[in-house]
Amino acid sequence: MLALAGERKGSLIWATVLSALSSVLSLAPLLVIYLVLLRLAQPAPARTLTELWPILAWGALAMGLRWLLQVGAGVLAHLAAFNILFDLRLAVTDKLRRVPVGSITVHSAESTNKILRDDVDRLELFIAHHLNDSAAALTLPVFSAIVLFYLDWRMALATLFTVPLAVVVQLLLWKKVPEVMREYNAANASLASQVVQYVQGIAVIKTHHRGAASNGAAAGLPRAVAAYFDVIVRMVKSTVPAWSAFTVVIGANTLCILPFGGYWYLRGSLSLELFVLCLLLGLGITRPLFQLAFFGSLMRLIQDGYGRVRDLMETPELPHTAGARTPVDNSVEFDGAGFAYGDANVLHDVSFKIAAGSLTAIVGPSGAGKSTLAQLLVRFWDVRQGGIKIGGADVRELPLADMHAQVAYVMQDVFLFRDTVLENIRLGRKDISEQQVVAAATAAQAHDFISRLPQGYQTMLGERGARLSGGEKQRLSIARALVKDAPIVVLDEATAFSDPINEAQILEAIGVLTCGKTVMVIAHRLSTIVEADQIVVLDGGRVVGCGKHAQLLDDCAVYRTLWRLQSDNVNWKIKSATAGEQCVLSDPAVEGAA
Repeated sequence: MLALAGERKGSLIWATVLSALSSVLSLAPLLVIYLVLLRLAQPAPARTLTELWPILAWGALAMGLRWLLQVGAGVLAHLAAFNILFDLRLAVTDKLRRVPVGSITVHSAESTNKILRDDVDRLELFIAHHLNDSAAALTLPVFSAIVLFYLDWRMALATLFTVPLAVVVQLLLWKKVPEVMREYNAANASLASQVVQYVQGIAVIKTHHRGAASNGAAAGLPRAVAAYFDVIVRMVKSTVPAWSAFTVVIGANTLCILPFGGYWYLRGSLSLELFVLCLLLGLGITRPLFQLAFFGSLMRLIQDGYGRVRDLMETPELPHTAGARTPVDNSVEFDGAGFAYGDANVLHDVSFKIAAGSLTAIVGPSGAGKSTLAQLLVRFWDVRQGGIKIGGADVRELPLADMHAQVAYVMQDVFLFRDTVLENIRLGRKDISEQQVVAAATAAQAHDFISRLPQGYQTMLGERGARLSGGEKQRLSIARALVKDAPIVVLDEATAFSDPINEAQILEAIGVLTCGKTVMVIAHRLSTIVEADQIVVLDGGRVVGCGKHAQLLDDCAVYRTLWRLQSDNVNWKIKSATAGEQCVLSDPAVEGAA
């Protein structure tokens, strides 16, 4: 925890020290009782009421000082906690920008969200509260034991006799707790993931009525809830007996204090006032020991949470050599590039060049590696073999900020933040004026529909742009790329989910975006890229053809097949079924042959 605190470790140390001192001062009332009993034990002529006032005054002063120490410890701990977690959250978000995208998707969005929210919040709770309470709970019994041994070693042994026994009982009964805690964390993460999936897919579940929720893909949430319930039941069965045994044994020290203390008092070797003080100290030891046991059970959760934060912070980053190379132009070259997701190779020795200012289309069957190729260019990942160059410089030798400034990536699945339209277009670039954003939106064919929104460019978009259609989101994405004004543009099938009207507007916007730029477009509709300067055909992660449209029709069997299939699809139609017939897709040519 001190390593995590960094520059604020001094505040944490002082907070724990003040909390420990405050716990020591909590013994002041017991000392007041002891001193008052001593005065009352004196012969009647020697007793005076005025002798009690200084004792009471010192007791009140000690309690006031204890309150001040508690306030100081609480303020220091909370300020340290909030600052530490502020720095930690910023560090985590900054880390996420510098690691490969694959490292994030492996953990899944829900797991990363759990780290940023639940695990970090749990650390805040520990730093701000449990750390001080633990220091006090540890200091009080230790100091009480020292006082007991100083007053009467026999009473100290009688008071502490059950403590080792209680610890042994707890250790023996809690052996399975770490395993159950691991199951709990896994079940909790699964439940969180299933809740998000269920909420996001609620429209599909409703359209399929109740059947989808009771079995099949949508049954994940009920199963996750059941699994979470089973883990909680096992956790209760594992911990309740241990906790119950601990509380019974640790609280049984009165069975030792009273008979032994009473015996020594009756024998005359222990005064009444000392007997009372030892009894009160002995009873007071149990409460902080209960707290320590409770904090001990929380430590597994805290350690697991901190472990996940640490693992994320230790994720290898994308290597780069700042300022080592400078691109000479806007050309792109894939030089024997190879890549694998884990052990599954998806690209093999991919080599081709894209001249500066030219348009290259990447085509191929589904799963050929087209989108992976685009993501390697923008360094979502790094190639396993070979290299990728921009202007003759390997992208791994460019500063990340400079490399990202070279490429604008318009994705098929557009992500919009819960923010205004204005901020979504300029994406945090405060140097871009609103007039420049309007100009980019106008060029992207987005200004008209933005103007019809309730507050125009200041309209807050819902989560992931829920208020907009797919075509509108895509045009905002193109406006965002226009604002970036990068010399290289990557388009990952920007019109895949658009209707004809939106497609026409998007294509017009793309024409403005790509004017004078080096363009790599991932295309599924071959009719849109027949005029490309170069078409690269991928199949099974390998380049099986490269050239212009007419050349590939003659020389590349894969491209020829794709072209024929897409041309044939134009003739397909949905045929209405008469009573007793099935609805089928039919092809006039096939129907005529039949």
